Amino acid sequence: MASWRLEQHVRVIVVDHDVQLAEMLACEGYEVHRADSYGTLVEVFCELADDELPGPPVDVIVADAGMLRISEIEGLKRLAVARGVAVPAMVMTTFPDDELERRAGDLGVHLLHKPFSVDEMRRAALHVLIDP
Repeated sequence: MASWRLEQHVRVIVVDHDVQLAEMLACEGYEVHRADSYGTLVEVFCELADDELPGPPVDVIVADAGMLRISEIEGLKRLAVARGVAVPAMVMTTFPDDELERRAGDLGVHLLHKPFSVDEMRRAALHVLIDP
């Protein structure tokens, strides 16, 4: 089986009520930060942006569509641009609809349909990290 681990240090913010995804990514070697709302996401993002490490404050945001509205992803992307960085994002959804698909596509947000396997999640994360 192919390994989907990255050779570089990757920071991820996970916005989900379930800790399973965050734990899986941490086991894969990702530096995982959790947020339970849009407000917490912005706080975590700003804290990471203020730590003065080189590169973007976060490499990817992975959010459950039920926890984070697409307009909030748009707001965070604007915040990132104001700080001079780009932040790829993935939104997981159990109930995809045309409006979500359209808005996600307009923002360059990768949609991941639940349920998904661990390998599908790894491939999606790798895809947005390599080709945001």
